[in-house]
Amino acid sequence: MLGSVFLRADALDQAIAAGLRPADFYRSANQVLFGRLVEMREAHEPIDPVTVDLAMAGKAKGPVTKRSATWRGYCEVLLNQVPHAENVGRYAAEVIAKSKVRAVIRMASEVAARGAAEGADPTELIETMLRHCFEMQQRGMRSEIRQVRPILHEVMDHIEQMGKAAASGKG
Repeated sequence: MLGSVFLRADALDQAIAAGLRPADFYRSANQVLFGRLVEMREAHEPIDPVTVDLAMAGKAKGPVTKRSATWRGYCEVLLNQVPHAENVGRYAAEVIAKSKVRAVIRMASEVAARGAAEGADPTELIETMLRHCFEMQQRGMRSEIRQVRPILHEVMDHIEQMGKAAASGKG
């Protein structure tokens, strides 16, 4: 999914609109990278392997892998792994789905550990499970609200351009 961002201008917006968050990624390098990409998008900065590498300088150590020791190299590896950039929405949905599965596993492990403890309260265990399920459901609802953000940037840019044109007598 991350490699798609370097191939399509709207890929990051699609991922954000789908509700993808940095915490949804399993690898910490991907969490850090996605978070920075979102920040760069919000600041209207160009996004490519070189600008990402510069933006990450001093903020996060590069992801040392077998194929890359720098953020630029890591971005290029991700870029080369993208089968089809057109499927970014599907890739984002898959990352979110896997994140939810990991969250369910963590929740079940937590409840199982509490249940194995001496004197575990069944009502408390059920309430814990329900609270986690509710939080996951709420997150899905927030992603629908979050879809407005990319559109809002475009509208604000347009309003700003109209204001500049009016001030210069062109509008």
